[in-house]
Amino acid sequence: MRGARAACVANPARIDALRKTAAPSPDHQWSGPGREPDPRGDALDHRCRLLIVDDEPANVRLLHGILSALDYDVVSACSGYEAMEKLDPSVDLILLDALMPGMDGFQVAAQIRRNEAYGDTPIIMVTVLKEREDRLRALEAGANDFISKPIDRLELKARLASLLGLKKARDRLKATLRERARITFEMHHRVLNHLTLLISLLKVQAQRLENESWKSLLSETEVRLRCTSLVHETLYKSESSSKLDVRMYLSELFDRLEECYGAVRKGIRARLHVVEDFSITADTALTLGMVVAEFLAHTANRECPGSSNSEVFFSVTCSPAGEIELLATSQGPRETDDVPLDNPQSVAWQLTQRLAQQLRGVVEFDEQGSGSRMVLRFRV
Repeated sequence: MRGARAACVANPARIDALRKTAAPSPDHQWSGPGREPDPRGDALDHRCRLLIVDDEPANVRLLHGILSALDYDVVSACSGYEAMEKLDPSVDLILLDALMPGMDGFQVAAQIRRNEAYGDTPIIMVTVLKEREDRLRALEAGANDFISKPIDRLELKARLASLLGLKKARDRLKATLRERARITFEMHHRVLNHLTLLISLLKVQAQRLENESWKSLLSETEVRLRCTSLVHETLYKSESSSKLDVRMYLSELFDRLEECYGAVRKGIRARLHVVEDFSITADTALTLGMVVAEFLAHTANRECPGSSNSEVFFSVTCSPAGEIELLATSQGPRETDDVPLDNPQSVAWQLTQRLAQQLRGVVEFDEQGSGSRMVLRFRV
């Protein structure tokens, strides 16, 4: 024990080395409950790349020296045209001279803002102009900040740190949204696979049954699962996972549902009317699509065999206050022993009520003769 202790005391360098090895670095990203891991890993820790745009070589050299000393990766352009050629999404910030021959800084800023690939790149306008009208013109063109000539190094350092910090935060948010979109698409894909498997199992099981009531029950369940899978497939193939245009989404869903019922039950004619153009989130779209699919499934399951006169109509409106109303009506001959839509014992009533609760809305049913009517109201 004494020998080991003496060895430790006699080797302080070894003790320091062990401490450094055991201690986490200042940049260590904890993955425990105290801190969430960055979804982009180390992608945001790169050297920031700055683009200097100035027609005066002396100004370019001055700025290049200051920025290089601050450990920035610097590229330069001597005109607005050259700047547009060198600009790409890897540029983190632009130092743009306001007064240049040919394409001036105001025109360059306006053109940058019109580009989708790098239109949100921060721009600091470097200028000798101090009039209020000139600065307002620069802001309208797309500049984020100003710095006056002659350049103060401390002021430049502070403005760069501020804008680059905002850009890194925005990049992290974009990366998070991209990751969320990837996970959402993966989720829809897996749900589709599972639903397809269940539909196949139900179809095989129905073929083995001799009891007609059980076969009918499995057939209704198969139709509902098929509708649900079509809703997920429509969302999976959509271009955006954050916001969906209601008119485009429901129109595509209707086409897929009509194909489904063309194979299951003939003669159902569905019409859709979306009064206003508006967007909803993917979660809301999924629930709304399942309500539409359930109403169609209920109509298909109640249709008389051999009938070709069933008609379904959907109308969707959105008030200025953000209240969405879905009106669904169906008309056509029904089987004599079917369960009405407004019966709390029906599967359609129970499922639609639960879906309405997910939307934090209310749903009303009405049965009159051979027609059914449903009104769903909720806010977004």
